[in-house]
Amino acid sequence: MGLFGALFTLGKGKADQAAESIEDKNRVLFAEQALKDMDEQLRNSQQNFGKMKAQVMGIDRDIASKTTESDSWITKAKALKAQEKESLALDCVKKSMAIKTELEALTSQKTLVESHLKQQEANVTKLRGSIDTGKRQLQSMKAMEQVSKSTDSLLDVNQSGVNSALSKFEAHTRKAQLELDEKTSMLEVQNAGDLGLEVDAALGGDNKAADDMLASL
Repeated sequence: MGLFGALFTLGKGKADQAAESIEDKNRVLFAEQALKDMDEQLRNSQQNFGKMKAQVMGIDRDIASKTTESDSWITKAKALKAQEKESLALDCVKKSMAIKTELEALTSQKTLVESHLKQQEANVTKLRGSIDTGKRQLQSMKAMEQVSKSTDSLLDVNQSGVNSALSKFEAHTRKAQLELDEKTSMLEVQNAGDLGLEVDAALGGDNKAADDMLASL
């Protein structure tokens, strides 16, 4: 491959490398943004998880309180029945039953919240895994970007070296052309001198003839 072919190939390779460098940089930017989005999602999921956990704890307190209250009404109903106060005992039993209905609703609510809580916990775990994977991939992308930058620098150095070689080649060509011009000029001068001698010889012959003619007069 000739020098100019090598220059073209190098230039093309540098352009391709620049395009790849831009693409790598864009991938890094996209990955960084994706990580930021996942971090935001993780924070939201953790907040929701905390709220649901607190909600379950609140339901547990309500269940415990209602259970104690229901049991208390049953205890009162038994005492009133023992005193043969059937009407009041019945009211206490009804009060206990109403509280137990509330307890059933609270238990159902707790089951539903715990189901969402488990789902939210799974989301948090999944997001943490995705973020860890994303961070490793981002580190790899940044390493590739650094390699790309180093390659660009190397191409710049190579380009400089080729330009230097081209300058030397052009200088050598100019020097060779000057030497050729000098030799051509010397040959022209030499040829002109030889032609002058031939003219002088010819003119010298003509003068002798004239002298002979003059002597015969």
